[in-house]
Amino acid sequence: MEHKLTKIAAIVGAVVAQPTFAASMTVTGEITSHQPKVSVSAPGPFYEGVKEVKVMLAATHDGCRVLNYNSANPPAGTLGCYLQINNADLPVGMVFDKDDPSLKGFTAQKGAKSVPYQLVYRNGSAETPEVITSGFLPFNVEPTVPPVITKFQHQFDEPGWVDGNDPLIHKRQNAGAVKVTLEKRPYDQRVNIDGFSTCLVKEGADNCVASNSAMTHVRGTDDVGAKPMAVDVNSTNNYFVPVVNQVALSWDFRPPQVGKIQQGNMESPLDTIETVSGTQDVLYSTIAVLVNSVHNEAGKTWWQPSNLRMVLTPDPATPRKVILSYKGKTLLSLANTTHDNTTYSAKPVGPFKVTGPAQFRYDFDLNTIKDGDFLATMEASDGYGNTSTSETALPLRLDRYGPQVGVYDTELSLLGENTVLFFPEHLTVAAHNGYAGGVTEVTAKLGDVTLPLSPTDTEGVFTVGKTDLSTLQAGTAYPLVISAKDKAGRVTSKTTMVQYAATDLVLTASPSKPVQFVQRTSVKVETSGYHCPMTFDEEQARISASTTGSITCFAEWDLPSGLTPAVSVVGKIKLEGFIDDSDGIVGYDLYAISAEGYKRKVRSGTADLQPQKAAEPKISFTGRRKQGEDGLMVDINGGVAGTALVLSSPGDVEIGVNIPGLVESDSTVAMRARSDGLSRFSQIIKVPKGDIWTVYPMTVTAKYARTDEFKVIKEGKIYVVPNKRMKINLTGLSNEIADNAPTEVTAKVGIFDSKTDQINYIAKEHGQWDMRLVQELTTFEKGKGATKKIIELTDKVRTDANGEVKLNFDPSKTVGRSITYMIVGDVISPFEHFNLKIQSRKQHLMLIKGVGVDGKPDVLSIVDQVPMKATVRVSTETDQDKKALGDIEWQIRDGDSGSWRPAPNALSKAAYSFETEEPGKWQVRAVLHNRITGVEQPTDITTIVAYDKPEIQISQDSVVLKGQPVKLTLQGARGADLDQAMNVQWSADGKNWEDGDITAELTPVADSKYLYARAEFAASDDDADASSWVTTKFMPRVLTPQVIRASVEGPSKAETNKPFTLKGNYKNDYLLVKDVKFVEEWVMPDGTIATGNTVSYTPTEVGTDKLTFLYRVWVDGQKDLTLKEVDKAVETWTYAFPRFTSGQRQAFRMAPTQIHVRNTTRLPTYPGVQYTVTVEPDAGINEVSFDPVKGDWVGSVAEPGLHTVKITLSDNRGNSESHDHMFAVDEAVPMQVKLTPSYSNKFMRSPMSVNMSSGVLLDHPDDELTEIKWAIDGHEVEMPMRRQVFTGITAGNHTITFDALSELGQRAHVTHDFTVVPNTPAECKLVPSSTTTSWRVTMNCEDPDGRVVAYRWKINGELITNTSYAIAMTKALNPGVLDIEAVAVDDSGDESKASITLTGG
Repeated sequence: MEHKLTKIAAIVGAVVAQPTFAASMTVTGEITSHQPKVSVSAPGPFYEGVKEVKVMLAATHDGCRVLNYNSANPPAGTLGCYLQINNADLPVGMVFDKDDPSLKGFTAQKGAKSVPYQLVYRNGSAETPEVITSGFLPFNVEPTVPPVITKFQHQFDEPGWVDGNDPLIHKRQNAGAVKVTLEKRPYDQRVNIDGFSTCLVKEGADNCVASNSAMTHVRGTDDVGAKPMAVDVNSTNNYFVPVVNQVALSWDFRPPQVGKIQQGNMESPLDTIETVSGTQDVLYSTIAVLVNSVHNEAGKTWWQPSNLRMVLTPDPATPRKVILSYKGKTLLSLANTTHDNTTYSAKPVGPFKVTGPAQFRYDFDLNTIKDGDFLATMEASDGYGNTSTSETALPLRLDRYGPQVGVYDTELSLLGENTVLFFPEHLTVAAHNGYAGGVTEVTAKLGDVTLPLSPTDTEGVFTVGKTDLSTLQAGTAYPLVISAKDKAGRVTSKTTMVQYAATDLVLTASPSKPVQFVQRTSVKVETSGYHCPMTFDEEQARISASTTGSITCFAEWDLPSGLTPAVSVVGKIKLEGFIDDSDGIVGYDLYAISAEGYKRKVRSGTADLQPQKAAEPKISFTGRRKQGEDGLMVDINGGVAGTALVLSSPGDVEIGVNIPGLVESDSTVAMRARSDGLSRFSQIIKVPKGDIWTVYPMTVTAKYARTDEFKVIKEGKIYVVPNKRMKINLTGLSNEIADNAPTEVTAKVGIFDSKTDQINYIAKEHGQWDMRLVQELTTFEKGKGATKKIIELTDKVRTDANGEVKLNFDPSKTVGRSITYMIVGDVISPFEHFNLKIQSRKQHLMLIKGVGVDGKPDVLSIVDQVPMKATVRVSTETDQDKKALGDIEWQIRDGDSGSWRPAPNALSKAAYSFETEEPGKWQVRAVLHNRITGVEQPTDITTIVAYDKPEIQISQDSVVLKGQPVKLTLQGARGADLDQAMNVQWSADGKNWEDGDITAELTPVADSKYLYARAEFAASDDDADASSWVTTKFMPRVLTPQVIRASVEGPSKAETNKPFTLKGNYKNDYLLVKDVKFVEEWVMPDGTIATGNTVSYTPTEVGTDKLTFLYRVWVDGQKDLTLKEVDKAVETWTYAFPRFTSGQRQAFRMAPTQIHVRNTTRLPTYPGVQYTVTVEPDAGINEVSFDPVKGDWVGSVAEPGLHTVKITLSDNRGNSESHDHMFAVDEAVPMQVKLTPSYSNKFMRSPMSVNMSSGVLLDHPDDELTEIKWAIDGHEVEMPMRRQVFTGITAGNHTITFDALSELGQRAHVTHDFTVVPNTPAECKLVPSSTTTSWRVTMNCEDPDGRVVAYRWKINGELITNTSYAIAMTKALNPGVLDIEAVAVDDSGDESKASITLTGG
């Protein structure tokens, strides 16, 4: 603050609350005044023209309150003064903003500025302005520099940025961007690209991106075009003259075009297609397509085709006929191998193959497409999706399958495997390949017989003609082979196995193996294999075959005597009659007749009917009741006595029965065969009613009706016995009887009369009987089931004149309680073998206990709390007591004595319910009655005691520690006070009780978790015993002292001579226990003790690894149980910068190579210490990768030389160390090539072949060949190989050149020169020699540069087959003059000729 000493005489106007009232005062002498001051605050540098200048103003308010407006009033009690600045004194473009307050605006004036100002106040009532002070406000305006464009980049086709301002677009997309890089400026710079977009480079930044998302508005829709776009850059307020440049945008969306298309052959030979690189094969069933591109951008692949699609549309004008029909039926269908009417989209097999600088080949596999006629169009796209479609459709026919063939029966159904075939003339043959005239040859063959075929009016359909089949054997399987050949020479054969005339006769005799002479036989005639309908003779067979249109058969017979052919009622052929001979052989010839009347003998055969000899008849007697072997018994009412069983061979048998005076009968029986081959017949024998014990004699005879040779006679007897319907009636016993009382019973034998419901007895019809009473006892044994045993209860007693007996039933002789009994009677018979035993209906009775019934109550004492409801139930002692039990009577009495009275409300028979609400004592019993004998017997007494008992609970005053006594109080329910006299006992373990009051102090024992109390009303009855006591238990709230949970906070590592603090923490688990105190202390590393929960320590030890602190805490008074000790180890350390080590590795000794520098230091770990690895390569080394964490750096060196890489290890404490790694990189040795020729002949004469082998040595291990070329005499070889063969080289001088290029740019050019000389033909002459009978002519040749490989001979101008160097001739066969001419051919193909004339001998 400024102070000014002034001698003045001044009138000071005092500002009061109301400015309209003014006062004045006169001051004489010296005063010290404080003047206000205005200063500027510039938030940053100000720049000329491009940024708003804003100078902030601030006042000190010393001596007066500085105000910005003349109309403003100062606060009450203060003097106001006003800031005045003239805008005319400000730089052009700036104004004084009174509201802020500030000086602001855009100014084009740069340099240091100083703006004058005044502070005035209003003097007196007139408020005359008086200047208090004045001054200048200084600030500076920096000059500005216009924008400068330094770089253009664009992003259209790919995500990355591409340098340049001339983008060429190949990818149709809506979005694009241009990045403009400028020099940095302290103001915002706006970039405008005309017709594209704008962007803003923020203050201090150097670039911005102008984006466009509607590129079609920029470039239009043409495939090819260009558009220059002006670029201007300026400040946001356009302060400068615009900086103008341009972006020259162009585009080319021309897609790849489909060129040549070649369909490969379906079969040999291979077809070819002409490409830029030469002629190439097209594989079978393949379409080769060439795609050409108008682009060829090196290092990029977008312009190459990325997709080629072939669309196959079925040709609507196709002549292909899928179905072959005949007479309304489908014979053959090509549907499985013919494409349907859908459009098919095919993709090529694998990626394209490059066939030229901008030409590519695709192959489509046609094997996945069914045959048919198509129109093929191609769609080719590049990597950016630019697509072209072929303008015209290519007609395409796929016909890869041979013709289909088939053979059909008369119904035009496909002939099945193992079909029986009599007449091939009925068959139809078909062959079809889908096109008219497509099938050129069709044949049919059955076995080794070729079947003639005749075409029908439908192309591809044939009928089979008649031919000689005599070589075929009936009943044999033969292959029927149908073959067809199409125009392409493809042959399809189909073989169907057929059974030729596979039928035979099956003769089935009924019965089988008939009995000779006596048994009539019917033989069924059927066909086996093919079912051929049989007729009686040939005439009927022809009529049937003609009528039905199907094959019919008949037979010619050779039959044994007595057997003749016949027709059954259903029209079936059979043989019937008797076989009178011992030989039963049937012979036959079987014939087949076709509908057209063709007759074919199928086979001849025989069948043996195997007739059997007749057996002599046998007679025996059978019946239910027999008397000896030949005796039959019948009761007095007569009827069937039995049967006479006749056993014989099948056939008609005559049977006779004779009983003198009673029966005489004769009959003929047709005996039927049984499974054992014999026949059985039972003749029933009946007699009329007769007297009991009468005997009748009888005679039975049997013989065959067709012969008297076998006749048998059998005699026997019939005995009259009592009626089997005899019954015994038993009376005198009831269902239940006492087990101590015998009873008399009565039994009577006779015939039951249903009308009178009585048993009637007649002595002369029923006879005498012995009767006895028995018990039937049934027992069960595991695994054996039920066993029945008869127990005799009485002796036998013979019936009286009325057929009755009296018997005594004694219960003591029976077994068990449930008795099954009956009467058994035996007739008194005079016949030795006749016995008749009958028994009465089984009856049942139960033996019931006759003495007193024993019972017992279910409870003898009932003690319960009131209100009380008790139930006493009675039950019998045994099951016999239960069955004998009758009525039950309940009785009750008060106390322990007194008279018994009927129990009130005893409504239930087996139970009595007792209820009371008052305490007391009663006795109850039941009296049991025997329902059979009426005997009474009481049960034991049940005592009932009712009592009342209190409701109690235990409460604890407070929580205690384990081992301390617990204060307890006994209370009523829900904490109420007990208001009745009580007996109270306490226990610490629930076993040992002590009398006490309602309060107690107990110490819990080790083996019990609870404390116990029990009480009863003092007035409780003694008989209630423990039941009147109520016991309650209480788990006291006791805390067991445990080791305190504690921990230590603080560092685990500490640097020497720097202090640190440790703090102990514990968990208070005893908040519920009153007056618990904790004790804390520390054991320091030197053994001293410190109290409290924190300690501070400064380590000064040198060479000490760890400092150990021990924190202790325990509950006061419970140290042994609660003590917790926590060890805290603090490791001390002193920092030292590590020894820096690094390593290097070089992939190859020559360029290009990769180099590797890495940090190999084992870095220590210190708290707060961080390490950094940096790498600085020199010029000529490019960084490939760098892992700063591991310090692992990889670079690449492209040029040979000595290169250095610097690696530095530093920490965040200012320490560092660097290593320089040097790499010596050599230059690679040029490619070395060696050519090794191998000539086809050692004479170097034409024509000749050369096999050139190239040996290439590349110095760099990663280098490899990328291109080789061979040429001979300037003509380059197509599809060159490392080992190249040159053929057909003629005479002359020749040069072979070899060029190679490697991946790393190594090149080689090697030549090989050689000369081929012309061939020299052989020199030959003919040398003749002869004997008396023959000539021999030898051709002797010499070839200086090869050899003779062949000879040709002519005799008298006629070429002979001899190719040897000599010929021989017989003079006798070759008379006269012989002109001999010979030609020798050498291994180059040149010929030498010689001739000679011989005269025959």
